[in-house]
Amino acid sequence: MKLTVDYEELGKVVGFTNTIINNKSVDDKLKNVIFLVDADGTAKVAGYNQFTFGRTVLESAVAEDIPESGWEFQVKADALDKIISSFSKLYKTKVEKVDFSVEGVRIKVTVHELPLDGESERLAQDSHFMLESAPIMPNILKEVKRDFPTECDGIVSDELYIYIDSLLPLLSNDTASTTGSKLFFADDYVFVISSDVSGFMKNNLPDAFKMLTLSYSSVAFLKRVCEMSQTIDVSKIDKYVCIHADNTEAFMRFQKPSVQHKTYLDRLKKDLGIKVDRFYLKDILRRMGNMSSDGIIRIEGDDLVVENSNFHQVVPLLNKKDGTEGLSFKINVSTLANAILGKDDVFKNDIFIYFVPSGHAYMTYVRDTTGVWTTLNKVTKA
Repeated sequence: MKLTVDYEELGKVVGFTNTIINNKSVDDKLKNVIFLVDADGTAKVAGYNQFTFGRTVLESAVAEDIPESGWEFQVKADALDKIISSFSKLYKTKVEKVDFSVEGVRIKVTVHELPLDGESERLAQDSHFMLESAPIMPNILKEVKRDFPTECDGIVSDELYIYIDSLLPLLSNDTASTTGSKLFFADDYVFVISSDVSGFMKNNLPDAFKMLTLSYSSVAFLKRVCEMSQTIDVSKIDKYVCIHADNTEAFMRFQKPSVQHKTYLDRLKKDLGIKVDRFYLKDILRRMGNMSSDGIIRIEGDDLVVENSNFHQVVPLLNKKDGTEGLSFKINVSTLANAILGKDDVFKNDIFIYFVPSGHAYMTYVRDTTGVWTTLNKVTKA
């Protein structure tokens, strides 16, 4: 049995598969790249973790001597990564093809080098690597070979990407048992609940992305899918959200949302608030953060005074509510910066910041002036 693939395609597909397996929730023994070769020569690369698994077709694959039952094998991801990366920058040669074949209980990887134009033909060499190949656990093999649903809805990737790209920075790359490592899709909002910054965006996605919760690893993988394809097909079945994009099929386990998010939004009061230029405030926070991670903000007249022991600057306010003058509070610079959601080339509007007194603190609500997104975090009065 032998499988020959294009070197460049192999690198891209394995890199994509690493999005699934290179996660804190994945045990080292499960960080494997799985190859699935059908009797007809179709070859796929798969990755698996307890929340997400997916497979990508290798278009360049040429298979030889494959039995009717097919051929499945797996190798350690880090070992394969090292082989691929060791041929990424070559001065005298180039690599076009890589072979995988069986050598006893191991997999033999043969990398074919060819001389660059003008170089000696003697540089046409084959490098051979032997990789351990543990048997694939039956339950994992069953999952990565799972049939994809026949009925799907199409969605433009950018429509989903804007939610993921905006909210993923608020998630913690932690075990799925923590609320802060989950992205919630309710009927009305897509949101993150975190001890630092909670974020909410109005949910205008198809029904397949409503009433479900995804783990950090699934969200990170979904972002990569959106980046590689302009459109995706999606279906929600049983406990899986199923995604098809280009040559990739993926399954992401989901749960029902368990957080009552409306209680967070219902606390918003607009009695105390300011309006400020998004871009200018972010510029000032960036400067301040270069000097110290903490600081104090005061509202004086028509200005927002931003300072710490090493920095002082004034941000002109665009507007403010009566009674807001004189408010002062302590901030963590990166936390406040993260509370301004999304990329600046997408969200260009000014922002509102509302203050809801809570004992010795304020609950601060930062909102886009269009009302598309809202973030919430707690600051201590200064």
